[in-house]
Amino acid sequence: MKHIWSLMCKESKIDANTNNISIIDAFESLQFDVNADDPKYVEGSPIGLQFNFEFVSVYFRDKSGDEETHEQTLIVLDPKGNKLGEFNSQIIFQSEHNRTRNILRFNTIALSTSGTYLFQINTNNKGSEKRRLESAIPISIKVKVNGKDL
Repeated sequence: MKHIWSLMCKESKIDANTNNISIIDAFESLQFDVNADDPKYVEGSPIGLQFNFEFVSVYFRDKSGDEETHEQTLIVLDPKGNKLGEFNSQIIFQSEHNRTRNILRFNTIALSTSGTYLFQINTNNKGSEKRRLESAIPISIKVKVNGKDL
């Protein structure tokens, strides 16, 4: 199995007739301006925001034939290298296909500071503990909370 590409976007749509994918608003950078009225909010601590986005990956295998399953782990690192989340999913090649897509949908994003966040795509064969880093997608994110840069 080979990782072809991954990206973060607002949404993706798959055409029912052609099976082609349309990517809506691919993100390279983001900006958030948040008012945190919660008295429990501590300045400088991570904040969770409602934000709908998708992480889309495409994979290829040399030949079709049998159904094949692999595991993907998306790890989100903040600009300081702290892990903010780890999300597991399955990559499934149907027997008749040599390409497949993996789409992770989110409705929340955790942010700790402004800077470049890394979204690391790792894969492993089902049942194996050994992960391979396939790609790391950098997304520049600027965050203001109550008017102050985070």
